[in-house]
Amino acid sequence: MATASSIRSHEWLWRTGIAVDLFTCACTVVLAWVFYTLLRPAHRDLALLMVFFDLIAICLQIAFDLNLAATLFPLGDAAYLKVFSPEQLAVLARLAIRAHGTGWGSACSSSASPSPSADT
Repeated sequence: MATASSIRSHEWLWRTGIAVDLFTCACTVVLAWVFYTLLRPAHRDLALLMVFFDLIAICLQIAFDLNLAATLFPLGDAAYLKVFSPEQLAVLARLAIRAHGTGWGSACSSSASPSPSADT
């Protein structure tokens, strides 16, 4: 419940964080292109393979970043949300945060465990 109230009270900060995360994904695409340009003379096929895997990871990260935006839907003031209790809405927001943490972990090729921010 504390996480949901914090997100509600600082929604602009939450949205800014999502925007910055998406901007870093765009920067990573540029970085992959730079690495390809630098590594192409050494071995073109391996450089292409690196770009391929990097683009897959970036696409996964962008897809799971959308879960952070989905966190805001149950915390809004829409009329259809009145049928849920505040605890249920907080749980829905928490599930979206956990889904992002799990997806972000798999996009980074880690153990797919939730990020530390998902446990607070």
